[in-house]
Amino acid sequence: MSDRVLIDIKKIKEITNQIKKIKSFHQIRTRGDENCIFLDMHIALAPKTPLAEAYNISHQLKGKTMSGIPQVKDVVIHIEPQI
Repeated sequence: MSDRVLIDIKKIKEITNQIKKIKSFHQIRTRGDENCIFLDMHIALAPKTPLAEAYNISHQLKGKTMSGIPQVKDVVIHIEPQI
């Protein structure tokens, strides 16, 4: 993981806010360089979100992130219940 910011957090927020079922996000971490970024993040969903739906939400977020920020080559999304 990187100790410097490779992605503007405002861009992540803009993309994440497009998916209404995502309640919040945190622990944004990146590695790589500005042309080849690997992103790791946590998202919170409603506690009773079915597993298949949670999977689809994370897959949608990954696609939107990679198309919205072309330098991002992979996204690992950790799903948590909103507390």
